[in-house]
Amino acid sequence: MKRNSGTRMKLIASGGLWLCTVALALAACATDPGGDPTPTPMPMPAPGHVSCGDGTCGSDETPATCPKDCNSCGNKICDNNETTLTCPQDCPAAMCGNNMCETGETPAGCAQDCAASLLVENISTRYVVTELYIYGCTAPAEGGDQLRGNWLFAGDAYTVGGLSPGCYLFHAKAFDGSSWRSKTGSTLEAGHEYTWSLGD
Repeated sequence: MKRNSGTRMKLIASGGLWLCTVALALAACATDPGGDPTPTPMPMPAPGHVSCGDGTCGSDETPATCPKDCNSCGNKICDNNETTLTCPQDCPAAMCGNNMCETGETPAGCAQDCAASLLVENISTRYVVTELYIYGCTAPAEGGDQLRGNWLFAGDAYTVGGLSPGCYLFHAKAFDGSSWRSKTGSTLEAGHEYTWSLGD
């Protein structure tokens, strides 16, 4: 056994090659011009240090300083160091119609991904619905009439679209003064259509 800087190493000759078995520290073997193996200690990384080449782009690494770890464009995962501009194949722009409300999409701009809709159907045989109010569960007032002068006769249906996801209450009034009111709030999720049936 040889000792070098306090590092214990066992040198094993095998077919003209020298192999190092390291105990307690990292080391590399070099051969001097005379063919004698000389163990050369490798520096130990500082605690918390991330090494270039470990497969992870560490906080002290960038695509410029460690492209092996930090240039993962093309792996089909939008990594933290990638954007729509730097790696469009991993971080595509938001796409309306894919059933996901993505960054950049809104209920107004992409209702099919980011908004809910409510189908109100008049299944009564005798009422004419003249007013319809759909409002947030924490709203102080009912807001405006969603029918806007349209009436729902028996068998008619009306869809209110573009509703932001959230909790809603419903209130409908008939021509004769009858009314329907939801007793509890309903949570509407993006990309779904809900039905509220008004019966006798």
